[in-house]
This record gives sequence, C-alpha cells and structure tokens, in this order.
Amino acid sequence: MFSRDLKARRRIEELSEELTKLQRSFKELELDWSNTFDKLKQMMMRVAKRAETVENATRVAEQEPPVEISAPGAAPMFSTLTPRQKQIQQQVLRRRAAGG
Repeated sequence: MFSRDLKARRRIEELSEELTKLQRSFKELELDWSNTFDKLKQMMMRVAKRAETVENATRVAEQEPPVEISAPGAAPMFSTLTPRQKQIQQQVLRRRAAGG
C-alpha cells in the first residue's frame, strides 16, 4: 500500500511538472505570436501607406497635365523623372527662360 501511494505521488508530481512545462511553452508561443502579429501589422501599414502615396501621386499626375518646356531648337525631352521631379524641372526651366 505504501508503495502504491508513493507511485501515485510520483505520478502526480510528474504530471504537475509536465503541466507546468506545457503552460510555459504555451505562454512562449503566445508571446511569439503576439510579436509576429505586431510585425505583420507594421508591414501592412507600410504597404498601405506606400499604396496611398502612389495613389495620391497618380491622382495629382492625372489632374495636372504635364507641360513640356524645352529650349528653342532643342530636341524634345525624354526622361525617367517622376511627375514631381518633372514639375520641379519645368519650374527651373521657366525661371531660366524668364531670366534671360
């Protein structure tokens, strides 16, 4: 009888230790998931912000037709500039043309 009680106590202690380990592992998994979810949310916000920026730039480009200014007798300008860069370049060329 004493032997049976001892075995039962050992088994209870083993089960208790296993439960504690499982609880610890589960908490670690929860923390990992929380960190991963936060990183995912940050990446999604970055992508959304980039999409919004592109959308706004496209809207602005559609609203303002590009005005090409070139020096008299010069070949037409072909460029890979962004719409904003083209706008700044056009302003510079206007100032140069006005200044003589």
